[in-house]
Amino acid sequence: MAIARTHHPVWDGERCLPCGACTRRCPTTVFLELARETDSLRGRVAREYDFPPGRPDVPPCRAVCPLSQDVPAYNRAIAAGDFDRALEIVLDTNPLPSVCGRLCLAACMQACVRAALDRPAEIRRLKRAAADHGRASHPRPENERSERVAVIGAGPAGLSAAASLRRSGFVVTLFEAAPVAGGLLSSAVPAFSLPQDALQRDVGVIIDSGVELRLGWRLGGEDDLDRLFDDGYRAIVLALGASRVEMPPGASEGCLSVLSFAQRFRAGGERLSGSLLVAGAGREALAAARMGIRAGAKARLVLEGPVGAGPLAPAAIEMAREEGVEVREGFEIVSAGRSSSRWEVRCRELRYGPPDPVGRRWRMGGDEGREERLEVDMLVLAGERLPDLSWVRPGSALRLTPAGTLQVRPEDNMTGRAGVFGAGEIVAGERNVVLAIASGRRAAEGVRRYLEGQG
Repeated sequence: MAIARTHHPVWDGERCLPCGACTRRCPTTVFLELARETDSLRGRVAREYDFPPGRPDVPPCRAVCPLSQDVPAYNRAIAAGDFDRALEIVLDTNPLPSVCGRLCLAACMQACVRAALDRPAEIRRLKRAAADHGRASHPRPENERSERVAVIGAGPAGLSAAASLRRSGFVVTLFEAAPVAGGLLSSAVPAFSLPQDALQRDVGVIIDSGVELRLGWRLGGEDDLDRLFDDGYRAIVLALGASRVEMPPGASEGCLSVLSFAQRFRAGGERLSGSLLVAGAGREALAAARMGIRAGAKARLVLEGPVGAGPLAPAAIEMAREEGVEVREGFEIVSAGRSSSRWEVRCRELRYGPPDPVGRRWRMGGDEGREERLEVDMLVLAGERLPDLSWVRPGSALRLTPAGTLQVRPEDNMTGRAGVFGAGEIVAGERNVVLAIASGRRAAEGVRRYLEGQG
């Protein structure tokens, strides 16, 4: 903030927030050029305007966003009551606004400078408002191109890649094995977190832009990639996700993974009775416990770590508790066995130290705490989601990483086979939706550069 009664300013750096308001009110359109003015208020402001290192002129909320969403711009449009314009701004970098308005982890809110005054802006809810109330236009690319690109997998990464490629003018075909587009967003995310009409609204905007969607098409092996190239496709983006679940060591036969439980009970038609125990630290485990409550079970959630130590926000845990989920924090499952029709689960309390300067609590060594024995009717474990790459033939140019994911070049997401790119969880393993969207955009940009002879 600059304060002045005369030509010469008094600069109060402690009160300055990198919100960009001064740039919008400055009487010139090229704010940074004013830094050449050595004896004026606006020159002083221009020179001392400080944004995060390496990202000049970018507000913190935008700097931390994997999609570089122009948060201040769409918030201003909403404040002016122009939801159509707000949605247009969001769609410029994010093809799934309805999804992100509900599921994004919202790092932007943690970086929001408004917190220095009172509390962060509700950026995720504002994006949702733009998606729910704005009307999306369906502009065709300015420059249509003749090259055909195939995107395999219509989850968030595939949808993002298809949308970005279409914006660049390519002829895009999106292949999906399931009867609907969306990947795990449509098959495993519960309706109370993401209504299907919201997801399909985002998908519809992508399809209306000119992307061809082919449902019921499953990749059977590398021979299918050969056939796609033979059919005239110049590049292929693999966005098959991570649907193979690797259960924790020692997991007993008969317990369910969080993913299989979610796919079974997401629609809400099947009923449960008795007790349910879900073990895990992520949002999928929390959603499974909440689905269990809705299906009629008495649900417990065992968290390995205290509330706030993992990816789950305390507010999300509190909401689950209000719905009836019993949350046991700071425990791990030591063993689980089946006796007749019930599970006998042994849990051990973990010891954590006090919060560090940034609020994290680390597990302490030495003897752990007390043990508890629980009897439940159904046991659900988080497991680890990994991509299914069993179709890759031996000696293929498609290489796998030691973690079991598809190996790609980090700068453009191209695999070891020319013209084949990877995007989303097939490359990075289990991640979140906004990182999958960013990966799809990066792969699309890699395709563009490759077809223009730059890759």
